[in-house]
Amino acid sequence: MLRSLNIRPRHLLYGAAVLVAIILSSCAPLPGEGWANLTVSGSHIYVAYQEYVFRVDTSQGGIPNLDWVAKAQNNAHMYAVPAVAANGNVYVGAYDKQIYAFSPYAIPREQNISSWAPPVANDKYNGGALINDALGVLYVGHSDKGVYAYDLATGAQKAVFDGTRFGVWATPVLDAETNTLYVGSVDHYIYALNAETLELKWETQLTGSIYGTPLLANGTLYIGTFDGHLYSVNAETGEIKNDLKTDGGVWATPVLENDLLYFGDLKGTLFAVNPADLSVKYRVADDQSFGSIRGSVALATDQEGDRIVLVGSENKSLRAYRASDLSYKWGQQTEDRILSDLIVIGDDVIFTTMSNNQLLTGYNYNTRNRSWNIAKPTEDDLKRTASIRVEPPTPTVSGATATPEVTAEATPEATAAVTAEATEAATATAAATSEATPAQ
Repeated sequence: MLRSLNIRPRHLLYGAAVLVAIILSSCAPLPGEGWANLTVSGSHIYVAYQEYVFRVDTSQGGIPNLDWVAKAQNNAHMYAVPAVAANGNVYVGAYDKQIYAFSPYAIPREQNISSWAPPVANDKYNGGALINDALGVLYVGHSDKGVYAYDLATGAQKAVFDGTRFGVWATPVLDAETNTLYVGSVDHYIYALNAETLELKWETQLTGSIYGTPLLANGTLYIGTFDGHLYSVNAETGEIKNDLKTDGGVWATPVLENDLLYFGDLKGTLFAVNPADLSVKYRVADDQSFGSIRGSVALATDQEGDRIVLVGSENKSLRAYRASDLSYKWGQQTEDRILSDLIVIGDDVIFTTMSNNQLLTGYNYNTRNRSWNIAKPTEDDLKRTASIRVEPPTPTVSGATATPEVTAEATPEATAAVTAEATEAATATAAATSEATPAQ
């Protein structure tokens, strides 16, 4: 389906309105800033926040080991979800309009990959990159408009789709079987592109801006919009199948398990819906002012045998609901706001907060207490980790490369074995966290 690329005045007005709404609704915690985002690859969690991107190893349980820290040039801030390639290289876009590429396995490890010439955009990078190891390319949306494919080794541009009316903040989704890349945009459209050439296959207009990554499952895309809708769209044709009106905007990627989609909205409402027709099976309104649910939920089975939905929210709250009916099970106050996706590794639910002291945090969902936390890295951490030599493992998950179908729990490899030596700083952190706030 082809179309004119003219930008109509109503789109300009809407785009301005969206930016104002984002600021007023605290989508940006500080003017011009963002929050820490994370991804899992094998036994490691990668986090980008402000001038640092870092990695912790979680595989032995207990206190994760901070074993790699890198820093963007000129202290440029990075808030996009890091993308991890099959060879272990880490890619993340920054607010200085560049994409950085680091290797945790090179010495010195904090420097940009020597062969990489950082692609430069017209505006800062907000969205996460997606890696296609088979083609050797990195896909990333630009904040002004368009989607680009860059060579993984050099950063050279290989293809571009510049047909979006406004910017792309969401991480794209790849269906390798059909060679299709799916991209949501601030312009209200979801696009299907040829993964090699980025030529348009189809486009579909929705009612609101798309900031979150779509879920691709069973030939259907599930997409939330900022104006408060969850859509299901036929991945082959772009036809809208169903539309659920929510209480608030939907930023997070839904999680699919046992034929139910679980997600929250920016009004703090938690949903469990039928993926076939988007009919609501269970719904929990935010009548206790827990705050916006911006990140994806996570699912786990606790020691009592209950399958639980774990939810983080903007009002410094971590909660658990029974997956069977969304009945409330427990709640816990956290030190600061939770804006990231939640992941589960072992008995811990892990997320980032807006606190520099507890930037990456793990809570034991059985004891309902904080297990550990990692503070924002320092220059000392950068120097300490720069000379550590680590053999690259065989990756099992390539950052955002895997199609986000069922993301309730981390892979079994993520619970397999960490570096036995935890740093003195991490040990001190664990001691400081041993006294946790009682569960509500």
